[in-house]
Amino acid sequence: MVIRRAVLVMLVGLVFLAGCSANDWRNASREPAGIATPATSPEAVIEVFAADAYGWRGIVAVHTWIAVKPANANEYTALPGPNSNTFPAWIARAVPELGLELPFSAIGKGYID
Repeated sequence: MVIRRAVLVMLVGLVFLAGCSANDWRNASREPAGIATPATSPEAVIEVFAADAYGWRGIVAVHTWIAVKPANANEYTALPGPNSNTFPAWIARAVPELGLELPFSAIGKGYID
């Protein structure tokens, strides 16, 4: 029993350390991922994205943001809000027609309750 517990603690520790890196979110790439609808279309677009949080937090949490492109615009504007998950949750409640449901792992989305 003691050996099983020690092995479990070691595995949890390894998973935790594997999620850590020498860098932090401030050094993360800001390059486009190429997943948005191309900005070449003339119509207005609203898209919501979620990606694993940076570092070890990505094991249990996602970072969400909203990208908007007005009609006839050539680029998107990202709207992460003051708290990356609270702002999209607020938008989802303010505009129910969007049908936006944030995932369970969007930590902070319930802050507006």
